[in-house]
Amino acid sequence: MRERLTSFHVVSRFTLLALTVLAGACGGGGSGGGAPLSALQFAYVTNISSNDVSAFAVNTTTGALTQIDCSAGPGCNGANFVAGTSPRSVLGTPSGRYLYVANQGSGDVSAYTVASTGALAQIDCGGGAGCNGANFATGGTPTSLTVNPGGEYVYVANRSGIAAFAINASTGALLRLGCGTGCSGLDFAAGIDTFAVAADPSGRFVYAVNLAAGDLGGNVSAFSLNPVNGALSKIACPFGAGLTCSGTEYRSDPAPFAIAVDPSGSFVHVATQSTITTGTAPSVAAFTINTADGVLSRTSCTGLGYGTACSALIPDNFAVGGNPAAVGVAPSGKFVYVASTTGVSAYNLLPDASLDRIDCGGPCTACECTSDA
Repeated sequence: MRERLTSFHVVSRFTLLALTVLAGACGGGGSGGGAPLSALQFAYVTNISSNDVSAFAVNTTTGALTQIDCSAGPGCNGANFVAGTSPRSVLGTPSGRYLYVANQGSGDVSAYTVASTGALAQIDCGGGAGCNGANFATGGTPTSLTVNPGGEYVYVANRSGIAAFAINASTGALLRLGCGTGCSGLDFAAGIDTFAVAADPSGRFVYAVNLAAGDLGGNVSAFSLNPVNGALSKIACPFGAGLTCSGTEYRSDPAPFAIAVDPSGSFVHVATQSTITTGTAPSVAAFTINTADGVLSRTSCTGLGYGTACSALIPDNFAVGGNPAAVGVAPSGKFVYVASTTGVSAYNLLPDASLDRIDCGGPCTACECTSDA
């Protein structure tokens, strides 16, 4: 059976896209005599150059996509749905009722209701404090967002930290949460230059990657999530300096750009980019999650003997082809995929979080499946 990702991000040489796949929302007027809503799936792609979102209906038998036209009404940009400036990340709630887009250029989040047809209707912020026009302001530079599995909270990697919002269950509108202690302004403080964020499927933990000025100090911040109020509490790395820890954060080396938690909540994988200043190579850092407390333990590639190629310049990490833009895990938890500037790398996910490279069997560059991007 072919695996299908529930969330993935793709980069081409010219524009950055983000993609999420949603199941149709239950209730709310039925499906108009068509397929049951539970059988419907929709795909949404952010277009950073045109500041909008493309919507598609997914044929769940063949996987084919049919574009959902915005109908050229209010909130449309031709066939697409208007977002903020430079939309960078997109994700929906588990119910499929609401969709959120992080807009890097305008410093805000666009919110939408998802119709039974898959069409989007923007949720207006309503004006006043916390709004940037119709969008919900983050007060920073949002580059990534995640929704907790219960669908109550949105967490945004805001470069200055993590901006947290509560979701109004009736309307989908966002309410900014105060961070209490451990703050960076209004954000929950992470490391330096927080760039991407992911929630674990149990709803107990949130993990974020920090570029740390793009040097070898790139790392991961871990938080416990309070399900009552959405607050985040830092989980400091307890092991001291070494393979796993970099102060209170978790080492990933060198410039972490994307993060994924597997469906079982057992592993975290972080895609890192090469940097001109350090001459490092792109790679993937692997961690196991202690499900009792959320603490991460790093799995070193060196000496595993799985036939996996380790990164030449970062030997603790797993090799990838070009500079990664995204990492995703198949719903089965068996495979990890990394999208990069040269294609998609595929791996078997092993029980200790390590990655065994899969030759794609087609047009390849060092085992990496090429694309038209």
